[in-house]
Amino acid sequence: VLRCLELGASDYIEKPQGMNLEGNAETVRATLRSVFKGKKQPRVGRVGNSSTPSIGPGIQWTQEAGFRDLILMGASTGGIEAIRSVVARMPEKTPPILIVQHIPKLFSALFANRLNDISKVRCVEASDGMKLEENTIYVAAGGKHLGVRACQQGLLLETSEAAPIHGCRPAVDHLFNSVAALMNQKSTTQHLGKTLRVAAAILTGMGRDGAQGMKMIHDRGASTIAQDEDSCVVFGMPKAAVEIGAVDHCIPLNSITWHLFSGFTEKKRTPRKKEAA
Repeated sequence: VLRCLELGASDYIEKPQGMNLEGNAETVRATLRSVFKGKKQPRVGRVGNSSTPSIGPGIQWTQEAGFRDLILMGASTGGIEAIRSVVARMPEKTPPILIVQHIPKLFSALFANRLNDISKVRCVEASDGMKLEENTIYVAAGGKHLGVRACQQGLLLETSEAAPIHGCRPAVDHLFNSVAALMNQKSTTQHLGKTLRVAAAILTGMGRDGAQGMKMIHDRGASTIAQDEDSCVVFGMPKAAVEIGAVDHCIPLNSITWHLFSGFTEKKRTPRKKEAA
């Protein structure tokens, strides 16, 4: 399945248990409709190839004194290849990177391994209690929500089998909401000894998962990015985030990596004041 997606398949549908296709009929129809209505994602060069284009100057990252940086990404339909494209452009030094891709249990560990093969930094499947470290990408495990909490040891991952959100587990909103709860909190700064800065991207996908969570981190000072319609397989999730004012930049897939890293310094990371009515 992962190889088919890498070669250009738009999505996949899990074989229903007991081969009862009738119970999954609406899922099949919805997936087919979304792909037929969507635009075919342009190929941007072989992933992992040194000649892969990257819009913007060379990407470099160094943790600034007084700050703790964090990158978040969420995706669904078409996201396997989109995430690979973004990760392949990552530099050799990165802040912790958390990824939620709508994916079943059987595939998340394999997906993390595939990313590890093309990434300059370590990529692992996320598990409960992991301490967030620089130069590491954490992929949400299929069937489990992924969140973050702050403690004396630093930032730790939390996994949960709570009810699905938007029919999804893992859900992008769960991750974004958990990080939003940490931003601009005195307790977080006390635990970390630093101010938390966040950059986040929402990539191709069907539905609205991630929009409300992105709005929350956006309003708390995060730099937020959506993949543009022309490079999406399905523009549902990015469009939903754009419509509610959660996005700073709506840009092509091949420039997302650069904007994620430049987002830490392009504007002040302070909560936005509500405008007068």
